[in-house]
Amino acid sequence: NASTTARTYVAESGDTAALAKVASSYTVANSSLTYYTLEYIKINGMLDGSAGAPSDDPVDAVLKCQTTGIKTASGTNLNVLVNNAALNAHNSVSLIYNVNVTESATDYNSTDIQLDSAKIAAALGLSAAQIGDSIQNGSANILYYQQQSNSTLSNNYTADYPGFWLNSAGDVVNWGSGSVIWIDFNTTPFSLTVGQFPGGSTVGTKYVYTQVFEYIQPSGSILKAVITINVTLI
Repeated sequence: NASTTARTYVAESGDTAALAKVASSYTVANSSLTYYTLEYIKINGMLDGSAGAPSDDPVDAVLKCQTTGIKTASGTNLNVLVNNAALNAHNSVSLIYNVNVTESATDYNSTDIQLDSAKIAAALGLSAAQIGDSIQNGSANILYYQQQSNSTLSNNYTADYPGFWLNSAGDVVNWGSGSVIWIDFNTTPFSLTVGQFPGGSTVGTKYVYTQVFEYIQPSGSILKAVITINVTLI
């Protein structure tokens, strides 16, 4: 009965956790077939995406099941985490940056944010160089995302690679009508460039965007660094 949207459950230990199923696909004889795997979510603070969660709420640890839906002889469904699943770790860091961008009707004005590369690297258990190089080279395990208004993560880069054009709600869009802000990740130095679409906003307009650096470990557990960016047009 798992859903693709995380649902909370009370375990026998009395702790509240969450479960969600993840859709994947494969091709057989030119047909695309869908299958689902399960992920266990250790809730740190409040479930990610919950209404009313504080801005500094720690990110949940997402642990993909090593095997999903094994049928036992008695007919029970068995889902198995890897032996080294980090159930006691927060596996995350949350950082907040405030940035001003000068509004213009004609220019793509921007401001750089120097990220705390040491904290991000420590949360992911990698060096800043490893993170930057892997994202720049399109790694499948080290990813740079925009968190959209429905809490899903997108790495559909629509600005300078790797970067996003965004609307006022925080959704990834293409350059043009409806795009108000662009955010690019710079590997050297380890920073973000936040810019405005000419004439897309007015002075005093404020936007809040959330971006995520994610490392999918060989064990299947996921480490995250979450960046909240408060943008004000001046």
